[in-house]
Parts: sequence; C-alpha cells; structure tokens
Amino acid sequence: MAEVDGASPKGGCQGRPAVGFEPLLRMNPAQQRVGLCDEGIENALYASHSIRGCVGINLARGSTLDALTLRKICGLRDEHQFVERIFEAIKGPLADNGRAIA
Repeated sequence: MAEVDGASPKGGCQGRPAVGFEPLLRMNPAQQRVGLCDEGIENALYASHSIRGCVGINLARGSTLDALTLRKICGLRDEHQFVERIFEAIKGPLADNGRAIA
C-alpha cells in the first residue's frame, strides 16, 4: 500500500468524501472479473452486495465510486505503473513460500 498511497485521492471540502485507496485497488480486478465497463461496475456496486464486499465498500458508512473516479484511477494506475509495482513488491514474499506469479 505504501507504494501507491502517494497518489491516493484525498477528500476535499466539496463533493463526495474520498474513498480509501484499497477499495480502488480492488475495483479493477473485480471489474475485469465480471467484464463490466466503468459505468457497469458503478451500477454493480449499488446493486450487488457481493461485489461491494469484494471491493470493501459499505454503503451504510460512506459513498461508493462513480464512473468518472474509476476512469481517473485507471489513468493513475497506468501512469504510475501500480500493477507492476505491486507485483514486484509481492514476488519476494511469495518466493520465500515457494510460490510464484506467472
């Protein structure tokens, strides 16, 4: 998490409260797994308790992500190479346990 926390969206005094960065990182795999576009995953977060659970969003405690935020996060993900950096960070601990990512 320290690898990507610097680009985490910060809450301002206007608009929606900021969603933590961990749900944002979980969003993309969930979106890819169910094959939804940004607007589709936004709707699924409101409609599906299981997807909200996977992503780590609780509607009773705060808001969810909108499609515009998702597009911005995808841009940040690509610009800062978050996926590659995360995989590099976990390769060592996995190798220590005799596991690897293909």
